[in-house]
Amino acid sequence: MNALSWYKDVSQARGKGVIRVIDKFGYNPNNLQTVAYMRQLNSIYNGESVIGYLVVSGIETPLQLDFSPFDKYAGAELMLLNQDNTVLATNTTSFEIGSSVHVPANQVEGVYKLKEAGQEFMCVLHTSDYTKTKLLMRVPVQSIIIDHISVQRLVDWIMVIYFFILILASIYFIQSILKPISRLARITNSYHPGRPLAISLHSDSKNEIVLLNNHFIRMTDRLNQTIYDQYELELKHKEIELSILHTQINPHLLYNTLESVYWHTLMEGAAESAEMIKDLSLIMRIGLSKGKLLIPVMEEINHAEAYVRLQLFRYEYAFQVHWDIEEGAKRFIVPKVVLQPIIENAILHGIKNMSQDGELWISVKSAEDKVIISVEDNGYRQADIEMMNSILQGKESNRGFGIINVQKRIQLHFGENYGLHYSLREGQGVRAWIELPAVLDENELK
Repeated sequence: MNALSWYKDVSQARGKGVIRVIDKFGYNPNNLQTVAYMRQLNSIYNGESVIGYLVVSGIETPLQLDFSPFDKYAGAELMLLNQDNTVLATNTTSFEIGSSVHVPANQVEGVYKLKEAGQEFMCVLHTSDYTKTKLLMRVPVQSIIIDHISVQRLVDWIMVIYFFILILASIYFIQSILKPISRLARITNSYHPGRPLAISLHSDSKNEIVLLNNHFIRMTDRLNQTIYDQYELELKHKEIELSILHTQINPHLLYNTLESVYWHTLMEGAAESAEMIKDLSLIMRIGLSKGKLLIPVMEEINHAEAYVRLQLFRYEYAFQVHWDIEEGAKRFIVPKVVLQPIIENAILHGIKNMSQDGELWISVKSAEDKVIISVEDNGYRQADIEMMNSILQGKESNRGFGIINVQKRIQLHFGENYGLHYSLREGQGVRAWIELPAVLDENELK
């Protein structure tokens, strides 16, 4: 018995249990070790008499089963040590039973950190006051923070993806907002009225800035077209002015010639012919009106009276003419030569063939802010009033050039609310009347 390594310790324990690492009993060529619980057995009759020794080996196996709940910690090492820091039981192959584990000499209880072979461990130590055994658990710090590292990696990936999305959003922002705005700024800075833009329309897009670009380009195109139209209009206006100046040369010559013929005829005693020449000269003079387009009603009436006198002489006074001119209306302005075409139509299509029964009524009245000029005849033929008003509205082409000219000139000066109208006269004939604003000067129209 004395040869056994554990005998002396068990004897000295005097009946107390001792846990020791011993060689396995029986055939053990590899010198395998096991953990045994041993104690001295004393006689129940005489406590001093030793009757035997109790040795229970292999207790590391049930102890290791108790360590299984700690397997959830990756890399965790759980060891039961004796007071000499010898391994009695463990769940890891890193330490064999009977091997020694380093424990700081001043460490009995608590948590401490240990660095071993370049790896950090978080250690938890507990010492039994009764058996003096120690329960040591070593967990790699890496396994504790592995979840945090995973979360950190996830956060890093999220940040990378977020940064990538931010770059894409920035590119989209630059392409869809900043770039079109910059393009619009370049367009507005480079545009000069009348000059075509060198930038074409962008492709059809729903982007508001691109649409604004396209609308601005279309607006500049329309503005340029308006400028071109205005320029062409001014050129045409100049050409018309030159043409009018040229055409006025011959009428002035003719007017002066008619004045000479009038006096020559009057001196020869042909008074009636002289009066006809005088009326024709008056018609030409008022028709020229020194280039003015609007003349007083009084001058227009003089022009109409001269024309009517010529027609009376032509038709041998086959009709009568009644004038009713309001004195206060003579000062208002009217487009020149608007009465003559209407009177001409009344004579040709109304009373020309009525012998002595034809009559004309010509009146000028002012009512509130309007001037009404009326021409009525008692022609016996039924007139198509609807067709005549259609001509004035432009619905009938190639007909009624005289009255269309009158209508357009009135509306050009005064607007579409004014103009020429036709209706049947009470009893018999046709009534034509012109509505004009009561205006004294052209400046009032501006």
